Amino acid sequence: MDMKKLLLQAVGHEQAAFELYDRLAKKIKNAEGAAMFANLAKDETGHRVKLEEWWRRKFAEPLTIGPRDAATAEAIEIDTQAGAVDALELALEREKSSATLYESLAASAVDPDLRRLCQALSEQEWGHFATIRAEIAAVTGDFYWLDIDYASHVED
Repeated sequence: MDMKKLLLQAVGHEQAAFELYDRLAKKIKNAEGAAMFANLAKDETGHRVKLEEWWRRKFAEPLTIGPRDAATAEAIEIDTQAGAVDALELALEREKSSATLYESLAASAVDPDLRRLCQALSEQEWGHFATIRAEIAAVTGDFYWLDIDYASHVED
């Protein structure tokens, strides 16, 4: 696949991620959860804008993205019965997918500016991944073993 097609894919990916997170932010009643997804949506818009700016500097043609990828369909399927972990796991997969896409773009980019941009975007997506994974751990109580006072269970 040529670089233009990969960039178009990345821009579409960012738009779809924005749509997913924006939709989740509007559906979630928990203020902290809604704020986290709203912040993710804002970040994904920033990523898309950076890619679009790079495109405008390098190509003399308009950037037009095609049909959205699977995130749009996934967002539609999220309903009020979906739990926090379901929403977070969906976001976790989205961030992993984005990070690996940017790693791939960086590895194949000939242009050093594009390589740096894709490396930076990959790092940001992995940062989102880590944040979401920590949220899942907090929601599911995976840190429980760190909170137990084990000494109280030990006999003298």
